[in-house]
Amino acid sequence: MRNSLAVLAAIVSVAFAAEPCAPLYYVYARATTEPPQLKDWAAPDAMASFDTEAAKIWSKGYGAAGQSLYSNLTAALPGTIGYPVHYPASAGNSMPVGRKDMLDYLTKISTACPNAKFALGGHSQGGMVTVSVIPTIPKDILAKVVAVAMFGSPPCPAAVQGRCNSYCNKGDFVCDSAGGKGAGGKAPGGKAPGGMKGAGGAAPPAAPPAAPPAAPPAGEMAKRAADDDCTFVDKYVAKSPKNAHLAYSEDGYYIKKASCFVVSQFKKLGGAAA
Repeated sequence: MRNSLAVLAAIVSVAFAAEPCAPLYYVYARATTEPPQLKDWAAPDAMASFDTEAAKIWSKGYGAAGQSLYSNLTAALPGTIGYPVHYPASAGNSMPVGRKDMLDYLTKISTACPNAKFALGGHSQGGMVTVSVIPTIPKDILAKVVAVAMFGSPPCPAAVQGRCNSYCNKGDFVCDSAGGKGAGGKAPGGKAPGGMKGAGGAAPPAAPPAAPPAAPPAGEMAKRAADDDCTFVDKYVAKSPKNAHLAYSEDGYYIKKASCFVVSQFKKLGGAAA
């Protein structure tokens, strides 16, 4: 009987090991205060609790912008597997937990699936987590990162220039203070515009704009109409009553452009669809 059980266990083990790897792994960190918000991140079952709670909400632990982008990616690249970074995303110093979880996941998948490609991303504090973890990623794993797409976040790190876009709505209090392309809040550890700490202070309450959004610049509509055009207008005026920092998912303009960018990068850098 024991021998039979041992054989069965071996068969199951081999079956799991033989599961095909995904062509692309999407790893994304949500913004400050986005659900799920666990009561005790020090609990032994915190990671499992995150998965349980995330399954109950539409954003599935990615946050609004992250889930919207993931939906676009899975439609364009069937077989893509997503992973929401398991971290508090609280107003306190939760970034170290996010950095560790993101790096641990990249390492685990890279070991199990040596040919896998990665797309990283984040919104707000999640973008800060992404930016801060990139310098710590081993070179062999970083070489597998085909794209980084962030919203309302700091500028792209030098290590991923050419593979990264940091999208910024006009008026976003994190990334639109310096006036440059994607030149948002200060790097992690500093104090970002609008009183948001580098560790991810809570966003101010959403409020409708004082006036209707300005009309798109000349030529912008033509760019938006081209489904396969990844070119984007910098400091786009989001069409949403929410404040600019929280409007990425509802407006959808940068979500669409980010999806186009990730898919284009995946194909350009040797990714193969499932």
